[in-house]
Amino acid sequence: MTNTLHRQGKLEDLKGDYVIFTSIAKEIKPGTAPKIHEFLKICNKHGPINIGSSKYGTVLQDDVEFNDLITNLKDGSTSGAVFTDVDTLQKVIAELIEADLGISINVSGLLEGVHECCGKNGIVRHSVEQSLGFWGAKDRLPERDV
Repeated sequence: MTNTLHRQGKLEDLKGDYVIFTSIAKEIKPGTAPKIHEFLKICNKHGPINIGSSKYGTVLQDDVEFNDLITNLKDGSTSGAVFTDVDTLQKVIAELIEADLGISINVSGLLEGVHECCGKNGIVRHSVEQSLGFWGAKDRLPERDV
């Protein structure tokens, strides 16, 4: 998966790019593996186009088997899934609310779409993070097509 904050593209293309991921605080890492596993199982039931972990890899890019992913993820692993539409994301969020896992879950995507699906689940957005683009020695970055 890419860094979700810096995704670029045409509005129409980005409408099909919603990432939901866990981010575990250092203070609560012990005992979080079963919660992360449940998060991923809930996401997987809804047919993400990609799912995985920053530590173990993803189903799409790294050809990781989902069951191996669950088996190998440990406490504190950052994990996520990518969905192509707001309606599916809304269903995932509803199920995660019901599961009440007690871990931080973030959603990344176009503000309007994220606001809509969270609002349908009674969630009021408390913060927004926006990319200001790329600064500095951009000539040292790899080509866009990499």
